Amino acid sequence: MPNTEPKSRSVQTVPYSAIKRDARGRPTIQPERITVKTSSRWNPKPTRATQTIPRMDLITPVIAVDCEFQEVYLEELGKCRHRVGRVSIVNYDGRTIYDVFAFYPEEAGKRKKLAPWRLGLGVYWEDIKLRNGACLIEEVELNVEAILHRAEIVVGHAVHNDIKVFSPGVWEGVEVGDTQIYEPYREWGIGRQRLPKLSVLAWSVLGWSIQSQEHSSVEDAQATMLLDRANEAGIEQEQGGQGGLVARSQELEAQEEVNGTELEEDPEDTEGETLEGGKVQVVEVVQHLPLSESGVF
Repeated sequence: MPNTEPKSRSVQTVPYSAIKRDARGRPTIQPERITVKTSSRWNPKPTRATQTIPRMDLITPVIAVDCEFQEVYLEELGKCRHRVGRVSIVNYDGRTIYDVFAFYPEEAGKRKKLAPWRLGLGVYWEDIKLRNGACLIEEVELNVEAILHRAEIVVGHAVHNDIKVFSPGVWEGVEVGDTQIYEPYREWGIGRQRLPKLSVLAWSVLGWSIQSQEHSSVEDAQATMLLDRANEAGIEQEQGGQGGLVARSQELEAQEEVNGTELEEDPEDTEGETLEGGKVQVVEVVQHLPLSESGVF
């Protein structure tokens, strides 16, 4: 008798983005590689972030912070605004105090969005999910506030952009330094405002190539710290003292008025920007910094 049992076969399912066409137009499967950090004592869940539990013992008098952003579409305004995607804080020696992706709960009138992935801004849909190790924004803000207020000076690059994405109380009373508006560094700026990009300063002053494939807020914070250390006395003299933060904020607001647009606005239309199949393309961050016994550099 003929065999009437149903035949089965092995079927492999892949996201649409993994299907590539050969020279003759035939579909072939080329799965994308997704790299994540494995869990550890300091990272209880798998995540690309490197320090989801803050290391308060690593705080030094001067620390550096950098944020990468996700977007939120405000239906009432019909506009997108930046908010925290990933925040990284490093100490004077470049060691990571805190590094985490932020998760925002759903809210009426607000829609989550990301900048186009082709820009390589370092925050992808998989990064900002709780199951992948992202932390609630309320927890992130509490930890960031605790760290900032234990340091004497917090250094950033275009730090007003980082300040604006947090709730007002997080940065209240914090003394900051900004490597972007330090006058000797502004010779590498272009345009009317002469505000240099971090990647330009890192290459021109430190000889480092950063942000070549994608942004890493850890790497950017480390570069910012070394830029501050390279001219620490000059930056403190130019920007420090009572009212320093207020004076710098007023200067930046004046620059925004001259420019005619808010600096934090992304000119790209982020509506509908997702990676096909929900997958993300991740480039492993390469550590460029010289090592020393005291820390990363």
